Amino acid sequence: MRRDFLLNYQQTMLGPVWILIQPIMTLVTYVLVFGKMVGIATGSIPPVLFYFSGIVLWNFFNDSFTGTSGTFKDNAHIFSKVYFPRIIMPLSVISTHFLRFLMQLVLLVLLMVYYWLFLEAPLLVTPWLLLVPGIILIIGT
Repeated sequence: MRRDFLLNYQQTMLGPVWILIQPIMTLVTYVLVFGKMVGIATGSIPPVLFYFSGIVLWNFFNDSFTGTSGTFKDNAHIFSKVYFPRIIMPLSVISTHFLRFLMQLVLLVLLMVYYWLFLEAPLLVTPWLLLVPGIILIIGT
């Protein structure tokens, strides 16, 4: 997991800071396009929180899905030489993306504190319910 995490950002100028810059730039784009140009209402939720909560969850799903889609094909040479549970390879990819997800989730929680949205119980419970499958996967390995 550590190796995959470091290899993703080894040749970049900002390194792991990209984990936070990428969703923030996506957020700015969404707020400008959907909030300002198109004028889509987000109800009582500030647009920044509305879009960022979706961005964080989508990034985790998308990165995990695309990252695990080729693990069996890419590591076929390892599977043919050594016997070990094959589920370990996709789980290592998911755990790397889960670490990125946690870092982005911290940023989301900081935004929630900034906007004082801890008054809404359903908004608080939803991210934690979405974390349960990931925690179960980590504990199960």
